[in-house]
Amino acid sequence: MVDPIEDDYDLVIRVNPPPDDRLVGHRFLHDRRLIVAHTDVPMPQSSDEKKGTHPIRSVLLSATPADVTWRFRSDSGTEIVLQPEPVLRLSSLLMVRDAVLAGGGVELLPELLVAGDVEAGRLALWGPLVGPPVELWALQSSRRLVAAKVRAFLDVVHKASPEKRFVQPG
Repeated sequence: MVDPIEDDYDLVIRVNPPPDDRLVGHRFLHDRRLIVAHTDVPMPQSSDEKKGTHPIRSVLLSATPADVTWRFRSDSGTEIVLQPEPVLRLSSLLMVRDAVLAGGGVELLPELLVAGDVEAGRLALWGPLVGPPVELWALQSSRRLVAAKVRAFLDVVHKASPEKRFVQPG
């Protein structure tokens, strides 16, 4: 990960960045993370009684920790805890989505990436992840004025959103 101050970047884009007093930024996109599966994979109706989790076959992003668990609420309101057991690890969210579409199992993916597949019936939606949303931030040094090229980039990003989920930069 680059250091925007030390490496003299005009702007960096970060997903759910930790607070940093040296940076100012604008949240320009928010999204939910959804647990989706190939349509042939049955959704568990409850967590396993002994462990409190339900093991599932999954395609995982390579950066996903080995001991991750996912929590979601079923349509009946029951909280289900899943323990993903990877059958494949990939480095791209698009490749992960394609692998799930091809029958690779279950994954946690951004809604913007899978909404069309869920709507078309190509992926089964198990539910949104219990937890904070995904936020994308444009960050820059707190000691600089906003450069014209940065403002122009943010304007293009704002206009490019077909979902209009962008938050207007302040």
